[in-house]
Amino acid sequence: IKVLKGKTNSLNGKILFLFERGEEGGNCIYYVMKAIQEKKISIDACYGIHVDATINAGQIGVRKGVINAGNVNFEIKITGKGGHSSRPDKANNPMDCFFAVGNALKDIRQKYIQPEEQLTYTIAAVHSGIKRNVIPESLTFLGTARFHSRKAGAVFKQKFKQILETLGELYECHIEFVEYTGPSFPVINQDKITEIGKNGIEQALGTEVITEIPISLGSESFATLAAFYPSAFFRLGVRNEQRGITEQAHQAKFDLDEDALPYGSAVHVISALSFLNSNVPIAFTPFQGNADDFLRETSRPVPQRYDN
Repeated sequence: IKVLKGKTNSLNGKILFLFERGEEGGNCIYYVMKAIQEKKISIDACYGIHVDATINAGQIGVRKGVINAGNVNFEIKITGKGGHSSRPDKANNPMDCFFAVGNALKDIRQKYIQPEEQLTYTIAAVHSGIKRNVIPESLTFLGTARFHSRKAGAVFKQKFKQILETLGELYECHIEFVEYTGPSFPVINQDKITEIGKNGIEQALGTEVITEIPISLGSESFATLAAFYPSAFFRLGVRNEQRGITEQAHQAKFDLDEDALPYGSAVHVISALSFLNSNVPIAFTPFQGNADDFLRETSRPVPQRYDN
């Protein structure tokens, strides 16, 4: 912001700086979009960047088309009947239903998703019981599915729901969908917007800083912006093997080589200036609707606000 603020008089347009509260799972991009739409702010292009410890520090990861995944988020509560471990016949252990669900879940990928489609799922948390000799009344498990095609995500969500309801009935357990959202949108880099940013980076920093990257199965709220506006999402390399900085984000040992950060600032500046100085026609079909329509499309509730 400081660098661009010093160039205000020479800019061929306006630059908006977006800060999103509660980005990590908070979905507060919804409130950003509502403000943009209510104030009728016109946006012609959008650039973003994310650190990446698979790329060496100072390199910029670039890819056209799909770059990040969409997701289905779930939190499921299974309620049976508690009891004592000496008489399981007088109880109804929700764990039995959960194990059956977990086994059936493995078949969705093979039976219902086309082989060329990428889709992963994870059950990352299970909460149930506190004593070895007491059968718990309920069990709650949480996880996500990730995919590059919303069609694949919709199939997963539908089949998973059928599995839960069918096995819930078979095991005589009540199934509660505490959270069941998605499929959300993948992040899709518009070709021309990506090219404009990439060309500007190469001219300013040299071709050697650019590296082509594979599609990630991580998901991003930037997907909302990319659905409404022609966008490009770059990656900033922060890896430094000599210093032992190799772990990816969202892991306990994650770190970053801070010498890479000036390159990230440079990418923001260069991308903005390159776009404003370009006259390239952009072919883009935005999401048809407003922020509330988008929320309904992804089956997500109105998120909590963090700025009140």
